Amino acid sequence: MHNLLLTLETPAANLALDEALLEAAEAAPLPNSISPCSDPSEIHGILRLWEPKHYFVVLGRSSQPEHEVAVATC
Repeated sequence: MHNLLLTLETPAANLALDEALLEAAEAAPLPNSISPCSDPSEIHGILRLWEPKHYFVVLGRSSQPEHEVAVATC
């Protein structure tokens, strides 16, 4: 598994990268493996953790802000 140590400047950019990584994984699933490797072409998964500089709220397309978010607080 590869640990991707990368936090981008904005929440939108970080979420876009997460989505791109997910889409790439769905398009070409990586084989299951627990053995470490040094060759990037043999990576068997990606772990990416990131921390935003500021708080933010993410809503999905079908989310209802009035039911899921403390709008007045935001």
